[in-house]
Amino acid sequence: MAFILLVMAAGMGVGIWISGKEYKEKLLKIAGKFQTVSLCVLLFTMGSWLGGSGDFWESLGKLGFQGAILALAGIAGSVLAVFLLTVGVRKGDS
Repeated sequence: MAFILLVMAAGMGVGIWISGKEYKEKLLKIAGKFQTVSLCVLLFTMGSWLGGSGDFWESLGKLGFQGAILALAGIAGSVLAVFLLTVGVRKGDS
């Protein structure tokens, strides 16, 4: 987990460094393509792992339910965060 946070922090540092450069648009375009390729590799890897798992098909219903709950919790958390930040910003403007 610490490695993931370290990588994320490094990415944020690179983003901050890029923001002041005159060739920012070109770098962001390259980063976007890299993100797309990385996401495709991740989805392919996960799909091959799930497809190769012997008990995947038997537990598909349970996984689907857990995935739906996780997705709904993520959406609810995002909406709550935006709401709280919006209320905080409005109070700051008054």
